[in-house]
Amino acid sequence: MRRSARRAHEEATLLREVLDPFRQKFPTVAVTERVHRPPAARTLMSEATGARAIVVGSRGRGAISGLVLGSVSQAVLHRAASPVFVVPVLGSRRTATYGRGAGGLG
Repeated sequence: MRRSARRAHEEATLLREVLDPFRQKFPTVAVTERVHRPPAARTLMSEATGARAIVVGSRGRGAISGLVLGSVSQAVLHRAASPVFVVPVLGSRRTATYGRGAGGLG
């Protein structure tokens, strides 16, 4: 298997492993899984066209950890037409936030 194909397979496997507990806990929530290459914000916005909501994670790696969202979360939060929910990674002390895109919740 070529290196890029092996990496894509590993990324897809990791994504499935991360999502499986949530699928079991929330079986009625439809989730589409896809692994894309950068630029992440542009890809998320493209894939989310027509979505009822967008959920993105934030690792809090900004200049002031915990106060500044990551660049991808920030871009999606400000440009999305759907409600955007930004959730911290496991183990983070920050609380989840949500934002308002054009026509989103606020």
